[in-house]
Amino acid sequence: MVQEPLAISLAGTMLESGASSSFSVGQELAFALEFLMPAPLQAVKGGRRSLTHIGGARYSAIGRSVCSERHWWVVDFGIPAYARVWPEAPKHEPGTVFEGQVHLAMDPGDYCWDFSLYPSAPPLVFDWRIVRIEAVAKTGVAREFSKVPAFADDEECIIHCVRLAEEPRRSSACPALC
Repeated sequence: MVQEPLAISLAGTMLESGASSSFSVGQELAFALEFLMPAPLQAVKGGRRSLTHIGGARYSAIGRSVCSERHWWVVDFGIPAYARVWPEAPKHEPGTVFEGQVHLAMDPGDYCWDFSLYPSAPPLVFDWRIVRIEAVAKTGVAREFSKVPAFADDEECIIHCVRLAEEPRRSSACPALC
């Protein structure tokens, strides 16, 4: 499978706990994708599922709703990802198309240890290979590393990954997080 790498943010809790300190270029990991929304996604009449890279781990996205529970939902942007929401997920029918900006992040454990246990949860865990690691400052300046380093408070850690398999699996324990 040939594809462009996805830029995926490492969650602050993963960096603070040291769970990601052993990640390095070339390493293979299994994890689900989480998407964060700077503004609510908007329901639209239609559109082709897509993720268009804007910068950092931000994408312009069009996706189809796959699953919606009270405090989380899954949208397929060509690759499925979940979002935690509070107070509640937007009310909509499965299959509704949404559009907007998303920020992709590695699942900090919510899907693997909680949401995947719901009968309605679709499989979201893919195998990935890290092809690049960078620290991006709020000023936009990026530094590249071969291993996840210690980061300053004004930096975001982004791993660039290629997906290794077409089909996701459903898991309650993700090796990347152990």
